[in-house]
Amino acid sequence: MMSGGKKRKVDTEGRQFQEKWTEEFFFILHNGKPICLLCNESISVMDSEFNIKRHYSTKHATLHSLTGQLRTDIIQKLRANIEKQQQMFHKQRTQLDNVVKASSIVSSKLAKALKPFAEGVFIKECILEVCGVLCPEKKNEFEKISLSRRTIVRRIEMMANDIKRTLTDRMAGFESFSIALDESTDLSNTAQLAIFIRGIDKEFTVTEELLALQPLKATTTGEDIFNEVQKVFTSFGLRKKMI
Repeated sequence: MMSGGKKRKVDTEGRQFQEKWTEEFFFILHNGKPICLLCNESISVMDSEFNIKRHYSTKHATLHSLTGQLRTDIIQKLRANIEKQQQMFHKQRTQLDNVVKASSIVSSKLAKALKPFAEGVFIKECILEVCGVLCPEKKNEFEKISLSRRTIVRRIEMMANDIKRTLTDRMAGFESFSIALDESTDLSNTAQLAIFIRGIDKEFTVTEELLALQPLKATTTGEDIFNEVQKVFTSFGLRKKMI
């Protein structure tokens, strides 16, 4: 029994990255996986010691003659290059995330103000003109912000889907709910049916939200309104709670 326990311990230790592999095989642990400093190839964590030795002996065996301080200096330089690359990639990802966030902010403002989506192009022109006066050194960053009509539509659809998922999850916990309806006519003379919901969960948390805004393009009879409410209830999975 003891021999089996010792074997399992050895197997576990053999699958953990060891610092000596950096000096012996030019490998470091990066994001949970051993990576070669010479060719950036990663090795599976399982049986890593065997795979690392095989990788080094088959692809970089000529470097075995490097010893002492020269070998240490090369390893430190290669490690620094890897870290520099990762910092650069992280910075690029952060910049990209900020560009998408800026585009989403403008898209949200346009939607809330009921402005035409095409105005995003005009807004970007204004931003670039102002940037050229106040901070011309950052103009290239502002030029990366996409505010085309197609992008605005896509951003708003993404936000709408996210809001719908959040609201659907919250409504799934409703113990009871009620709705309120309001009908009005927009500028194109199309009747719009606003459906509001108010619900309470088992923790007595009350939620009040605009559930949907449905256009009534034909008639506005009671049957038309009922059918639109049914469609919305089906979309949000609320019909099951009515049974």
